[in-house]
Amino acid sequence: MHDDILLATGITDSTELDYIEVPKRKRNPSFAPAVLETYGHRCAVCEFSVSFSLIDKPSHIALDAAHIKWHAAGGPDSITNGLALCAVHHRLFDRGAFTLSSNLEVIVAYCVSGKGVETWLEQFHDKQIHFPKNPEEQPDSNFIQWHTKRVFKRQR
Repeated sequence: MHDDILLATGITDSTELDYIEVPKRKRNPSFAPAVLETYGHRCAVCEFSVSFSLIDKPSHIALDAAHIKWHAAGGPDSITNGLALCAVHHRLFDRGAFTLSSNLEVIVAYCVSGKGVETWLEQFHDKQIHFPKNPEEQPDSNFIQWHTKRVFKRQR
């Protein structure tokens, strides 16, 4: 994790996370490209999208396919368990600084603080994520519930 982001938001202790690690499983190499394509190669929270082209193939920078229910906790490599997130929102999501509501709105933890909170979190609180192109590929509520229960720090 990026310590500067964690420090800026007041999240410092990874021992607070409550999850059961499952034996290492092989990752599906098509997961990330499929999730990024589903979200139109933009962050579901802030719409960040930067790319450059090398030999007629665009390469997206600082955009990740994040698991909602972590792969290490048994989450599948499925589009409905994925979100396209910029590098900052991916780290913040994985550390529980925010989660999603049942209506796919960003819910920011009350315990985050720091210089970047307004820019990277507060302005998105109670706002819906940018949905996938195909409505059937929206995040599965079971994975969101897992994230909220196991990772999210607390509601306001």
